[in-house]
This record gives sequence, C-alpha cells and structure tokens, in this order.
Amino acid sequence: MTYQAWLARLAHPNPDERRAWLQRWPQAPEATRADAAPVWRRVESLAANPSEPPEVREAAWAALQSPAAHAFYERYSATTDVPWLLDYIRAWEEEGLLTPEQARVLRWRYSARFRQARARASLADEQPAWSLGLSL
Repeated sequence: MTYQAWLARLAHPNPDERRAWLQRWPQAPEATRADAAPVWRRVESLAANPSEPPEVREAAWAALQSPAAHAFYERYSATTDVPWLLDYIRAWEEEGLLTPEQARVLRWRYSARFRQARARASLADEQPAWSLGLSL
C-alpha cells in the first residue's frame, strides 16, 4: 500500500476505521522505511490531538510504542541535544500551551533518542580497560 493510501485511511471520517488502520500500521512492511515519516507524523498527530476520540488516541499511542515505531525512530529521527527541549515541553504543559497528550507525544519523540544515547554512553563508561580490543 502506498503512503498516500495510509494517510487517507488514517484521515477516515469514521473513528473506528482510523483506530483499525492505526492497529494495522505497525505490522505493515513499509512502516520501518525512511519514507514512512509522513505516516508516523500523522500517527503522532492522532495521539496528541485532544479532539480525537480517546480510543483513536490510545491506538495511535500504542502504534508509537510498537517495535516498528522504535525501529523507525531509532534509524531515521534526527539527533538533537534534547534535555533543554524537555524542560520547555514541561513548562509549556504547565502553562497550558500543550495538552497532556501533546506533551506526552513530544516527550516521547525527543527523549527516546536521548535515553538510547545516554544508555550507550553509560555502557561505554562501564567497560573495563582491558576490553579495548587490544590483542597481544
């Protein structure tokens, strides 16, 4: 199925149809490809949009938690230094500029890569000196 077809199905006027397509998306072979970004952005939008019915937001959030989403974002999302951005997201939520759903999606998008980079750095710090790959 083309990405335009996925976007059309995720914009279906019937919330039950949107929910059903959200549940199918992470299993689609095209979900982990680089050009899937517009569909993942639409899924983020559905998860964060307070005017969407709760079952659609929950299905979108579940899609964002899927192995396909993690594979896509790990591979293709931009790297950025995000601790300052997470502080802004928290402040914007407290000020009412973002809904809790919007803040949750933004925190997820920008903190996942930070957690992975931090975990890799801490693993590197924990390696003993003799594991530097030197051979005798």
